[in-house]
Amino acid sequence: MEAILIVIGILILLGIIGFIFYALIYAIKIAFLIVAVLLLGAIGIVCGIVYGLIHSLLLFNVWFTAYFRHFHTAIRYANEQRNEIYELGYSGARRSEKSDENFDAIISDAFEGGNFFGRYISFGSFGNIIHLFGMLIYSVIYSIYFVIYISLCFCVGCVYSIAYTPYFYWKFFVVRRVFTSFSRARGALRSEARTVVPHHNIWEQAGLKALGYPMMVLFVYIHSVLFIIVFPFALTAFILVWSYERLYKLFFSTFAICPSCYIKMSFPSYMCGFCHKVHDDARPFFTHILYKKCNCSHKLPVSILSHRSTVNKCICTSCRTPIEAAENKPLCIPVIGGPSVGKTCFVTSTLNSYIEQMALPNSLQVKFASSSAAKQFKTLSDDMKKGILPPKTQRTKLFDMNLVISNGKFKVDRMLNIYDIAGENFGSSDKLAQYNYYGYSHGFVFLIDPFSIKAVAAEYRKQKDYKKVRTSITDLSDAFDILILNLEKYYGIKPDEIINKPCAVIINKLDAFDLNYRIGSVAISALIDSDQRLSRGEAENILCRKFLEDYGTAGFLMKLEHKFRHVQYFACSSISNTPDVKQKNIPGTLKSLTWILENVDKSLVR
Repeated sequence: MEAILIVIGILILLGIIGFIFYALIYAIKIAFLIVAVLLLGAIGIVCGIVYGLIHSLLLFNVWFTAYFRHFHTAIRYANEQRNEIYELGYSGARRSEKSDENFDAIISDAFEGGNFFGRYISFGSFGNIIHLFGMLIYSVIYSIYFVIYISLCFCVGCVYSIAYTPYFYWKFFVVRRVFTSFSRARGALRSEARTVVPHHNIWEQAGLKALGYPMMVLFVYIHSVLFIIVFPFALTAFILVWSYERLYKLFFSTFAICPSCYIKMSFPSYMCGFCHKVHDDARPFFTHILYKKCNCSHKLPVSILSHRSTVNKCICTSCRTPIEAAENKPLCIPVIGGPSVGKTCFVTSTLNSYIEQMALPNSLQVKFASSSAAKQFKTLSDDMKKGILPPKTQRTKLFDMNLVISNGKFKVDRMLNIYDIAGENFGSSDKLAQYNYYGYSHGFVFLIDPFSIKAVAAEYRKQKDYKKVRTSITDLSDAFDILILNLEKYYGIKPDEIINKPCAVIINKLDAFDLNYRIGSVAISALIDSDQRLSRGEAENILCRKFLEDYGTAGFLMKLEHKFRHVQYFACSSISNTPDVKQKNIPGTLKSLTWILENVDKSLVR
C-alpha cells in the first residue's frame, strides 16, 4: 500500500513539475513576443520620423525651386513680349478678335511652353501612403501568423517608403497652373499677371509629410498591441455567437419567405429604423458580433441574441419587399388543382376551422402576418357563413394566408402558409416557375373536383341541379404531371426520386348529390361497422381511393403513389361552413390539414 502511495506521489510531483516547466516556456514565448513587437514598433516610429523629415526637406527644396524660379521666368518672358503685344493692336480700350487670338496664343506660349511655366507642384503621395498603410492594417487583422506579418509590415513599409522616394518624384509630379489668364485691359495691357493661390499651403504639406507618417506608424503600432490583447476574446465571442446562430437555424428550421417573389432566405436584409438604410449583412461577423453601427450612428442588432427580428424591419434581399414576420419556423402547404375545384373556399374553411376547433381550445395564440391578409380572410369567412362564395382567383394573384402561431411552450413561433394560385397556372410548368414556394414546401394538398372525371360527370349529368355545380375542366393527370415537371425542372427533383413529404388527396364538393352517402361520413360509419379494426381515417382512405379507382383514374393513382411516399385520401366539402351544408353533417376540411401537420409538426395539433 505504501509503495502505491509513493508511486502516486511521484506521479503527482512529476505532473506539477511538468506543468511549471510548460508554464515557464509559455511565459518566455509571450515575453519574447512582447519584446519583439515593442522593438519593431520603436524601429518603425524612428524610420517614419526620419522619412517624414527627409520628405519635408525635399518638398521645400523642390517646391520653392519650382515655384519661384519658374514664376519669375514666366513674368520676365511676358514683359519681354509686351512691346510685341502692343504692336499687334492692344492700344486703348479696343482690340480686334484677331488680336484676341494672337494674345491667347502668346500667353499660352509664355506660360505653358515649359515644363513648369505657370504651374506648381502638388504631391499625391499622402493619399497613396494612407491607402498602403490601410491595406497593411487590415492584412494584419486577418493574418493568423500575426507576429511574423507585423514585422514584415513595419520593416517593408518603412524601407519601401524611403526607397520609393526617387521614383515618386519622377512619376507622381502633378503640375498645376499658377496663372489662369491675364486680365484683359480695356485701355492698355496690364503688365502684371494674376496668380492662382495653390490648393494646399506649403506649410500644411510640410507638416503632413513631417508628422503624418510617424503618427500613422504609431497608430499601427498601438493598434497592433491592442489587437494582440483583444483579438482572442473577440474571436472567441464571434465563434460562439456565429455557431449559436447556425445551430439555432438548423435545429429550429427558421428562415424568411418573401411575400412577393417567394424566395427562401436564411438571412434576410434589415432596415435601419432611423435612416431607413437597408443592410444586407445584418448577421454576426468579426467586425460586428451583436450590433452593427449604421451610417446614422444608430446601433443595429445583427444577432438573434440581440433580438434582430423584433427591433429591425425585415426586407427581402431580392425584390426589397418588406416582410412582416421573420425569424420563425414557416410551414408551407400549397394547394394544387385546376380552376373551379374550390381552392379558395378550401383554404378559407380550413383556416377558420383550425382557429376555432384546434388553436383556441389548445391555448395557441394565432394572428395573421399582415393586416391585409387578416382583412381578406375576415371578409371571405363572413361571406361564406352567409352563403356567399368567394370570387374566382385572378391568374396573376396569389391567395396567400400566413398565420403566425405562438405558444408559451414554443421556442420559435410557427408561421402556417397555405398558398392558393389560380388553376389556370397548372396548364404549364413555366407559369408555376414564378412561385418559388414549391421548392421548400412541407406538404401538398391535391384538391380534386369529382365532376372533372369524365365517368363521374357522365353519371351525374342527368341530375336536376347538375348545371349549378361549377365543374373544373382540368384533367387530374395533366395537373399532376405539370406539378412534377415543375419540381424536376426547377428544384432538382430526379425522375426516379420519391418525395418524402405528405400529400393529401382531397375529393371536394362532397355536399353535391349523394356523394356523402358514397364516400362521406355515412359511408365511413357503415364501413367501420363492418370492420371494427378500421379507424375513421383508414376507412375514409379506403373509400376515397376505391372511388377514384372505380371511375378510371388508376393511372393517376399509380403515378401519385409512386412519386410521394406518404399519401392519404380524404373527402370533404370546402363550403362546409355555409348554413345549408352545416345541416347535412358533411365532413369539413380540417382533417386533411391535421394529417399534414401531424407529419410535419405535431406541436400544432396537440
